[in-house]
Amino acid sequence: MKDFFCNLKFVTIIFLYSFISLLFVACVQSPKKTEDTSGIVALHDDMNKKHGKTPSYYANLAVADGDYDKAYGLYYQECRQGSVIACLNAYYIGEERSLTAYDSVAFGNQLAKSIRQSIEACKHNISLGCVNLFFAFETLDDDDEFVKNIVMPNLKGHNDEQIADKAISMTKKECQQDDAASCFFHARILRTIDHYADVEYFIDKGLDLGFVLAPFVRLPMQSPQTIDYFKRSCVLNEALSCRYVAYWFDNYENNSTRAKEFYKKACSLGLSTACDESRKPLYIQTDELGSPIINRR
Repeated sequence: MKDFFCNLKFVTIIFLYSFISLLFVACVQSPKKTEDTSGIVALHDDMNKKHGKTPSYYANLAVADGDYDKAYGLYYQECRQGSVIACLNAYYIGEERSLTAYDSVAFGNQLAKSIRQSIEACKHNISLGCVNLFFAFETLDDDDEFVKNIVMPNLKGHNDEQIADKAISMTKKECQQDDAASCFFHARILRTIDHYADVEYFIDKGLDLGFVLAPFVRLPMQSPQTIDYFKRSCVLNEALSCRYVAYWFDNYENNSTRAKEFYKKACSLGLSTACDESRKPLYIQTDELGSPIINRR
């Protein structure tokens, strides 16, 4: 009988050990939860379909008009789709303007989630995911500890040079396949790495494909070499480009009449500050006594 109980005890111990071992293996081998990347894919599609005029575009207009609450909300829409770029834009708007109503904990969680979604997207060769990660790595050079403390641990184990190479390679290939958003991001990454990088081909192609944001790749806004890009974007009904062109005519060519035309167009496209600028009286050249100068033949 004693031997029987000893054997039973031994069998029980073996059974429990086997059960625990199987449970441990099952936990280890259970698939990790993968982040949903559908928002990033949809955003990329929307950028092409709407020629760049997604919520972030209208956030840019709101910033130009000084409506920072509206800008934050619009950036945050894209942030929730997984756009790290839009998350960062939303944060810097709130941070710079001390908009204390924003919940930094909730925002931090969303930024971390967007980075994880972008990692998953990049892993599956979704180019916008890799682009997001490139700009996430860029924030590590900033002095903002709040952002660093979120971004750094989420990027742990990922190599910035490998991400940059993959983002550059994928966006170039997609641009060659007439993906306008990828043309824009390719040029923007190149200009971020090197302020003098040759990006003319990608800007031209983006504009040819109707992408209104094509010139906004860290180009100097007011220069003879680049103002033509903004003229082309204005033809595509991009408000900020029209305003840049108006400013060019006003301040560099002393052509108030042409400037007013472009201010009016920017106003009609929803840029409120341009409406005020379009109502300014035209500059009239006067003599030393203040009388209008009449050109004589």
